[in-house]
Amino acid sequence: MLLAGLAFVLLDRPTAQTYLAVVAGQDVPGIGAGQEIVKAAQWAAADWNMSGQDEGHELIIVPFYDNNDVEQAKTVAQQIVDDGRFIGVVGHELSRTSEVAGPIYAAAGIPVITPSATGDAVTATNPWYFRTVFDNTTQGEGIAAYTRTVLNAPAAIIVSTPDPYGVSLRDGFVSAYKPNGTVQADIVISDEAATLDAQLAIAATQINKIANPGPIVLAGLNPELGRLATKLTGAAARSTLVGSDALSEAKFYQSMRDAGVAEVNRAINATPIVRGQLTGAGTSFYNQFEGVHGYHPGWMAATTYDAVKAFALTISTTEAAASTQSLEQDRLEVRDVLALARTPETAIPVLTGPLYFNETRSAVRPVAFVSGRIEANGTFDIEPAPLQLAPYSQSAGLTLEQAIKAGQVVAFNQQVTRFNESSWLV
Repeated sequence: MLLAGLAFVLLDRPTAQTYLAVVAGQDVPGIGAGQEIVKAAQWAAADWNMSGQDEGHELIIVPFYDNNDVEQAKTVAQQIVDDGRFIGVVGHELSRTSEVAGPIYAAAGIPVITPSATGDAVTATNPWYFRTVFDNTTQGEGIAAYTRTVLNAPAAIIVSTPDPYGVSLRDGFVSAYKPNGTVQADIVISDEAATLDAQLAIAATQINKIANPGPIVLAGLNPELGRLATKLTGAAARSTLVGSDALSEAKFYQSMRDAGVAEVNRAINATPIVRGQLTGAGTSFYNQFEGVHGYHPGWMAATTYDAVKAFALTISTTEAAASTQSLEQDRLEVRDVLALARTPETAIPVLTGPLYFNETRSAVRPVAFVSGRIEANGTFDIEPAPLQLAPYSQSAGLTLEQAIKAGQVVAFNQQVTRFNESSWLV
């Protein structure tokens, strides 16, 4: 009777609830980055709750929206702090909103993982802020390496915006590219919708004067930046556009097509995730998401899932899972455990593979590239660029010097990188 009674008590124990706040941009119904982040976070929490890995706790997602506005981001961050329920935050969507919200979370001792903000300053000096994407220094270096080695361009142009995202990305690209090639023009424009056409015309006037401009790197958030292609003449009209991760979604390529650009594959954009990279659970997630919501999710869906999964696994392996200490202590312990994921050996297993961070708490992952394609029937899709750069590993029978001579490996800024003609090198 004693054993039976004990079993009954354990089974009847109420499930505790652990809360994560998720802060996205715009609360707009339908397809959009803000809704995609929220949907992916809820999906990840549902998967976790059904997995049985932490049967004593139910992970609850509570969405917030800051309209991608810095003042509203501060207000939302303070609301989350004042609420008093949340062990962590997934967000914010943009670098500028993450940057202003970060000090508010840090002062309250709440760990944050952004799935999408790549501006360096978001995490550089804030030990409470992590990200499941690369930072803009890394992204800029990746774009520089791709432009110089894959596109074989000894000269290039950079067009950037003056916000934290554009500035840090521009700095990362220029610092990596200049020792290896020539930056022929370093142009800063506003990407505000009301003046964008005029700003693009000013940039195009400068670019069109250059005899051999080379690739044109775009570092900004507005997907309409691709309309620059319609204003280029002469040699510049044949230039490849190389965009940043913010421009790797369908809206960028659709804006090019709508503006009259027939060859949207002239634009190659950086991204932390390509569908061809994913296997197993990652592939299943994307297929199921499309089946439920009716469209292909972008890369933010995967990195948001990663952020929620990282929180869930970290919480389940700390004292926070036992609810034996205060929420403040739980938050600190979660932050400290996240900070320990610094190598492949200490990585957190998430949807897209092992997650671990560099010294500024940015995820260590390669910079991949995608391009747009219009099918014969007029439908539109995004596909991996035909050639990628992947981490180098020595091939059997070849020394590093032999691999470089054979054209399989390139050296760039004292690092070696392998060419890969498939979608990715695992």
